[in-house]
Amino acid sequence: MIRTGNYIEAAVWMLMAVIGGVYAFNAAGTSRRRWRLVATTLLLFALSDVVEAQTGAWWRPWWLLAWKALCLVVFAWVIIQHFRDRVRSRDWLR
Repeated sequence: MIRTGNYIEAAVWMLMAVIGGVYAFNAAGTSRRRWRLVATTLLLFALSDVVEAQTGAWWRPWWLLAWKALCLVVFAWVIIQHFRDRVRSRDWLR
């Protein structure tokens, strides 16, 4: 049952990666680069769920935990950059 759940979760992440790829295709400049990064990271996260289904745990082997953690770091970085850019684009001094 857990294995099936991991495959379903991987399919959801892959679908989100495709959606992110569409956004990247339609965006320009910094947004395009960020959407490409998001789409690629979502795909890698999906693949980590496929590996997790085979190993039975997200924390073993150790490199699977590192792989998932790196994906989460990238997601957090993109979110921080997004909000930082939104704040910078507004003139807060007036």
